Amino acid sequence: MKFWSTTAGLDDAASVRVATMLEAAAFDGIICVDHADPRGCSSELPTPCIGSGIRSWVRIEAMADETNWLNFANTIRLPCPANTLSSIAGEVASAAVYAQGRLALTVDTAAEWNQSGSLECAPDTELARIDEMTSAVRRSWRDGQQGCGGRPTGVAAYQIRAHPAVALPVLGSGESPAHLRRAALRCDGWVGGPYSLEEVLGYADTLTGLRIDHGRIDQPFEIMVSFREAPSAELYKRAEDWGVTAAIWSPWDVAESKSLERCRASIEWFADQFIRAAN
Repeated sequence: MKFWSTTAGLDDAASVRVATMLEAAAFDGIICVDHADPRGCSSELPTPCIGSGIRSWVRIEAMADETNWLNFANTIRLPCPANTLSSIAGEVASAAVYAQGRLALTVDTAAEWNQSGSLECAPDTELARIDEMTSAVRRSWRDGQQGCGGRPTGVAAYQIRAHPAVALPVLGSGESPAHLRRAALRCDGWVGGPYSLEEVLGYADTLTGLRIDHGRIDQPFEIMVSFREAPSAELYKRAEDWGVTAAIWSPWDVAESKSLERCRASIEWFADQFIRAAN
């Protein structure tokens, strides 16, 4: 079992310090939540999106400069006018160069906003648009240049000079049958949570079954989740037995305050209980 943390709920200014703490405690990585929020945005017009704080790839570049092997994943929302094809392809690629390939792209769909009516985009249409964009982004990273037609990737040809030396994993998210199917068939992994253990086992079983049915069971695939239950060796062992590859845990969720020293103490406690003990 791998162990990751997340920047969700963490002050931007503390990110770099916390990343060094996590690496020293032998955590495998940290997920950087992007602040661009599609609520109140038109799905057609390039209007500004609600959001605050530093964007995830900027955080990753800063954290990568101060760490040696800690891995990163950035969670972005699609569809979202702030996340265009060229911005994702270029900025994530630049972050990957800074991180020397220690980066995965997680696509967090905007289905929740669709259901509330904030975006005029049905879930099936949304997933088709996401597939089109992520396929184009992968081609950009591979070839260093891209010219696309049609929506949502209708942009003039452009070139990415700093593109990743190796293919970056693309991870999916979402709990609906369509989202799980997309992750199992088109992505390199799936991220979700917080869920109960029973929910996690159900999603893991569905993803494994889909990968078996479509001949992808032998390909690398990450299942990364956060749990509602308190951390325990039994919890992680049972999840691992069902195919979960990484558990996500936030020290600031249990610290009495979000001070760096409180976070350090929580990180050290977790590492002693579940990471160093396993080694």
